[in-house]
Amino acid sequence: LNVVDILINRGKTRDIKTVLIDGRVVLKDGEFPGLSKSDVIQELKDRFSHPLDQATLERRGMVNRLAPYVERFYESWNQPEASPHYHYNSRT
Repeated sequence: LNVVDILINRGKTRDIKTVLIDGRVVLKDGEFPGLSKSDVIQELKDRFSHPLDQATLERRGMVNRLAPYVERFYESWNQPEASPHYHYNSRT
C-alpha cells in the first residue's frame, strides 16, 4: 500500500491539524494564525466600496452578450455521469 495515496484519497478535512507552506504555519487547529476575521471583513468592505471601473463594466457587458451563445454550445454536449476512481471518499 502507498501511504501517500491512502492519506490523499481517504483523508478528510477534520483529520488536518496543521498546514505549513514554505515553513510557515498557515492553519493550526482549524484557525488561520495571524488572520483576524474583523480585518478580513474590513478589507472586503474597503475593496468593494468603490464603483467598478470602465474596463470591468465592459468585460461584464461582453460576458452578458456572449453567455447565451456559450450556453447553447454546451447544451449539445452529452456528458456521461462521472465515475470516481475511488468510491470510498468520493464527492462525485
